[in-house]
Amino acid sequence: MHNSELIKRLYVRGSSQLSASVLCLQLRYRGYTRFYCIMVNCAAFGCNNKAGKGSGLSFFHFPKDSNLRKQWIYYCRRKDFTPGDGHRLCSVHFSNKCYDQDPEMLSTLGLEYSFRKRLKPDAVPDIPLLLEEEQGNSEKHSKVRGAYAKRQRAEVLNEAFNETLPYDASLENISIPETLPTEPSKETRNKKVQVDIHPPQRTRSNQTDERIVSLKVKQRSFATQTDESITQVQSISLLSHQVMEDIPSDEPEDNDEDSTEEEDEDSDELYLPDDSDLEVDDDEDGEGEVQTATYKLRQDTAPVDEKQFLVSETALAELLSVCRYCSAECTPVIKFFRGTFIYTSSKCLNGHEFTWSSQPCHNTLPWSNLFTATAILTSGCNATKVLQVFKNMNLQMFTARTYNRLQAYYVVPSATKTWDFEQSQLLTEIKDGPSQDVVVGGDARCDSPGYSAKYGTYTIMDLERNKILDFQLVQSNEVKGSSHMELAGLKRAMAFLKDHVNIKTLVTDRHSMVKKYMKDCHAEKNHYFDVWHIAKGVSKKLETASKRVSGEQIRPWIKSIANHCHWTASSSEDDGELKQAKWASVVNHIANKHENHSRKYPRCEHAPINDERQWIKEGSVPYKLMKDIILSPFLVKDIAKLSPAHQTYSLEVFHSVVNHYAPKSTHFYYPAMHARLSVAALHFNENSGRQQATSKSGELQYGISYPKAKKGLEAVVKPKKTPPTFNYVTIIKQAVHERRSSECPSYRSAALDISVLNEDVPVPLTQNFEHFEKAALIRRHSSRYARR
Repeated sequence: MHNSELIKRLYVRGSSQLSASVLCLQLRYRGYTRFYCIMVNCAAFGCNNKAGKGSGLSFFHFPKDSNLRKQWIYYCRRKDFTPGDGHRLCSVHFSNKCYDQDPEMLSTLGLEYSFRKRLKPDAVPDIPLLLEEEQGNSEKHSKVRGAYAKRQRAEVLNEAFNETLPYDASLENISIPETLPTEPSKETRNKKVQVDIHPPQRTRSNQTDERIVSLKVKQRSFATQTDESITQVQSISLLSHQVMEDIPSDEPEDNDEDSTEEEDEDSDELYLPDDSDLEVDDDEDGEGEVQTATYKLRQDTAPVDEKQFLVSETALAELLSVCRYCSAECTPVIKFFRGTFIYTSSKCLNGHEFTWSSQPCHNTLPWSNLFTATAILTSGCNATKVLQVFKNMNLQMFTARTYNRLQAYYVVPSATKTWDFEQSQLLTEIKDGPSQDVVVGGDARCDSPGYSAKYGTYTIMDLERNKILDFQLVQSNEVKGSSHMELAGLKRAMAFLKDHVNIKTLVTDRHSMVKKYMKDCHAEKNHYFDVWHIAKGVSKKLETASKRVSGEQIRPWIKSIANHCHWTASSSEDDGELKQAKWASVVNHIANKHENHSRKYPRCEHAPINDERQWIKEGSVPYKLMKDIILSPFLVKDIAKLSPAHQTYSLEVFHSVVNHYAPKSTHFYYPAMHARLSVAALHFNENSGRQQATSKSGELQYGISYPKAKKGLEAVVKPKKTPPTFNYVTIIKQAVHERRSSECPSYRSAALDISVLNEDVPVPLTQNFEHFEKAALIRRHSSRYARR
């Protein structure tokens, strides 16, 4: 075949299939050496520049240095591209600083730049690629079948290169008189997959890396669920200066005045979705959690006010895999962890290196570590369980040892300090008020039932303001035994409050030590007993009596007798004898006798009873059992001190709050226990005045409740309150931040400070125990089982 015809065939049949940008052949024909310049195009993806007369372009060989060569290859943005001896890059991709002499500077000086451009030895293409979104002439060329095109290309190349002489380096700078067009890319789609397979492109106006795009809210049809133009995984732009939009709102709009039915669904543990819920797509949760809003990320936000976002490893890798200087590919590496904190380093092929940290730190302590420990305590959670949750999520988190250190050094002192400030504010408000006289209620709570309790907490509450005035934490080794902790707590609380308020009335339960103490040491104060405690005690005794032989007639009267106890207290004001007389009259009432009760209370005040009731015959066994319980001398004596107005029901509510923040099933050391009690008191005082919730139409809302004592036989309604607030958490976080940033900026200073704060902490229960060697116990344990 004539070589000229061969070159023509190579151009016509192979130009669209060859991957080389430049192919320069030196062919021998009839003893003459001739040069054939087939085509010279730029190797960069999307660049259609061709060498030719009058183009004003220069074409440069790929460098031989391996590092520079890799950077040039990456710049071309071509998949599986390996440059050959004939590949070039045009001068469009190099800025003036890449040349030995700046052409623009020479032209400004009036010098004509006519000599050939020469790159610096370390020059790297630094002009971002100008990729067109669509190539208009892509449809003009017919598509060649893959198998036929492959065989055709192999045949042409074999014929051409079999006659090629060895490569001569002197041919690299040859002039190129003519150019050949490059076959434009054509969009192809598989019939089944139907996804876009052409490489991602950028327009001339968007000079950012094609992998870096802005976050956009995309809509998908319910049936297809496929993006019409899938290129690469998108990531948030690091180079964009505009505010990102359409990000999820930080506050879901779920606090509007919902209907009663909606609130019941949210609070019921056995809530089952209805048909409308089953029709909702997974992308639509129905609660408005995905909001279209504008939130500007700021770099000057205080650590206390910073929002925290959960970011996956793949998203973080995508974010850090792009050089912030030249948009080249980077390899991010995490240098080290410190709890929730990570420190990364990324280096691109161009030699740029940048570091990134996930959060701000104070010295070496990450703020999120400190505030996570704060959140665990202020939410009343068990640290062990929370850390296990993080572990199950593969969420990077600190260890339990670090939590204990952060809790002891910063969180516990800050929570206690916040409560002390709140308490002083409340007592000052009462002291500066019109009257310093207060009516308080007192009650104790042990951390475990029976006589094995370690802690006893005695709480004093202002029953008129419904606020906690003080609580005292008593450890069992501070007193003779756990039964003495209630009296010790009351004494400490009375001693503390005497300098701030004047306790006029105290309402407690029937604790014998408390009764004696108030009678001997505070006789000037009114000491009343809570009606609910007495009615509950009487009901339990009657319930036990009803289970005895011939006692089944007692059960129908238990509720009536409990109600009679409440009526006796509320209708007698402060007359103790009248209370006793009214209480004793119920013994005659159950036997259908309603007159001649006593001189103080001669007859019943109810209307005549015409309906048939299960009266108990006087002198019968159930009558004697009930009479012995109702007319017990100890009970009748205490009936005279029933509280006529104020009760300690709110104290029981506070105890339920304490159970949330300091569960009885979990052991806490003394400082941590005191801190959790402080958080419980702060929460109760902040939310004690909540109003009853209303619907959108203004109707009061109620919820159905099944009392435990009724065993499902009765149901009652309870008013629904407005949602609680947690402003005290922000105050505690601010105290934690202040303690770390100014008061105790290091672990050493914090340790010295808590050693002073914990001087009054009682010694552990095990301090006076006999010390045993662990190794000896193991040997004894092993030998004991070996004998068996």
